[in-house]
Amino acid sequence: MVEYAGVEDLKVEFNTTSAADGGRGMYIQGCAYCWVRNVEVSHAPQRGIEPSQVYRNEYRDNYIHDTYSTESIPNHGYGVLLEGYSTSNLFENNVLYRMLAPLTIEMGASGNVLAYNYVKDRSYYGTNWLMWTTASHAAHPSMNLYEGNYGEGGISADNIHGSASHQTYFRNRILGYQEKAPDGTLITNGLQSVSIFQKNYSSFR
Repeated sequence: MVEYAGVEDLKVEFNTTSAADGGRGMYIQGCAYCWVRNVEVSHAPQRGIEPSQVYRNEYRDNYIHDTYSTESIPNHGYGVLLEGYSTSNLFENNVLYRMLAPLTIEMGASGNVLAYNYVKDRSYYGTNWLMWTTASHAAHPSMNLYEGNYGEGGISADNIHGSASHQTYFRNRILGYQEKAPDGTLITNGLQSVSIFQKNYSSFR
């Protein structure tokens, strides 16, 4: 495991216009006490920042934008995807702009904090499903704190590829709509499939 390593003041820009190309802006695996600060990830075909099996890392003051997703390649377009039983990590004061799924925790990640992040202009190819600002996705994220985040979409947990529980949502501002559906349709919703033992103290428009 790598310890006490960080990336700061870097721009990662992909020269692609297709989600089919694949690729991550940053893939961090097996790091403890590491950090990513003041990094810009632009036009990543798959995921902006993807930490996996990490412990007590910090991701702060980053700008992730324009990740790609299409109907034929739905598992792309993530901003931050935290996975692989990662724990005790902090995501704070990041800006996520123009993407499918901005803040997602999956595969057993627990005890993490996603706080005071700003999400704007999520894009989704369909008009029948409001995508999330924050989500649990694949079993079994638990005991994570979502605090003070701002976003247009919904809060989603426990409804795709497995369960989630014991999450806390505190003082988030979630607008509950998608501004720019492909056909101009306004999609509205708010809280989706949040399971028992989850506490929500957030604001919906």
